[in-house]
Amino acid sequence: MCLFFILLFGDIITRDAVISEASAYANYTWTVNTPNPRYKLYRVKGRSITGEAYSYGDKDMRSTFQANIDAGYIPRNWEENYNSGHTSGYTGIDCSGLVSKCWRTSITGTSNLVSLALQLANKNYLKPGDVLYNPEHIHIKIYAGNDKVYHAVGYDDTEDETHQKVIYENARYSGYQFYTIFPQFSSPQPEPNSGGNGNEVDISVVVEGSGEIEHPYMEVDGAEVPCSFSNGKITAHVNLDEVSPWNTGSRHTVEVIADNYVSEAGNDYRDDIEWSFYEEVAPPIVISTDPSNGLQNVPVDINQISITFSKPMDHTSTENAISASFSYTPSWVDEKTVNLQVTDTLDYLTEYTVTISDAAMDTSGIQLDGNGDGEYNREIVIREA
Repeated sequence: MCLFFILLFGDIITRDAVISEASAYANYTWTVNTPNPRYKLYRVKGRSITGEAYSYGDKDMRSTFQANIDAGYIPRNWEENYNSGHTSGYTGIDCSGLVSKCWRTSITGTSNLVSLALQLANKNYLKPGDVLYNPEHIHIKIYAGNDKVYHAVGYDDTEDETHQKVIYENARYSGYQFYTIFPQFSSPQPEPNSGGNGNEVDISVVVEGSGEIEHPYMEVDGAEVPCSFSNGKITAHVNLDEVSPWNTGSRHTVEVIADNYVSEAGNDYRDDIEWSFYEEVAPPIVISTDPSNGLQNVPVDINQISITFSKPMDHTSTENAISASFSYTPSWVDEKTVNLQVTDTLDYLTEYTVTISDAAMDTSGIQLDGNGDGEYNREIVIREA
């Protein structure tokens, strides 16, 4: 179904496509025809080179580059030459040219390219197909993943034989800003282990980007469901009985695909997110406690115990279901987390126990663990640190 979707909407650019194109430039093999006496890498006629030549101001795609080499063009221009008006008779590609070819846009120039994109907070958000931009050195690189980059790089060192072309190498992040042309997903709802009311679930995914989502697409358990994009969100209301009745009460998988149309670039940039959740008829569970169950060497001056459930809980039934071997006052952080404020003075070398019975119910009236005979015990051993 996804393949049909891609064909239906035409020229959609994925992260894999960007990296594949960048790799093709870095691995393109050609032979020097007319030597360039300025740079050692290109001084010998007949030398085989891997990676299209860097050339300041030039934006030649591989086919054009090869045709120019065959016609006797010189590989590798340089800035002073270009600025002096010597712009013909040379061939290759510069850093912004490589990005524009891989992003499939006619826009060139580093600042113009990043103006199309969304700036990321830091390098931890980088994904393959995003770019690193250094405004001081006016240089742009394509992030390939695993701390690697593709870029067209030309250094002033005329004896350098490692660069002066499109290369694949380790990423260096200092001095760089980070940008993406792709839509960025955040806050998928419902969260894992959560859902809507019964078999009816509302799904809302926040999408950030530099353009509008023109073709939102959503699948639940492999079945396409109607969805829409408005105010920065892809939303859908889903009846789980209709899309996967055999899965009632169990885990469901959601896939959301966004084609982020950037009008200046004239392309759809596609990305997707996938996560799982339990529909609301599944019973709530305790997903964490602080301190954790059975933890030793807990300071005797601990002032609270925190319990977090998988789903929004009914406060009254949950508080009535909690008992402890010390005095406490309950307070709710949000619909899923309750803190037990310790009001006793705790003793050293003493075991204290918090018990949560299955009388605790979520806001839909479903009991903890759902079978009516279980208990969730949290044993906390208090010992002198």
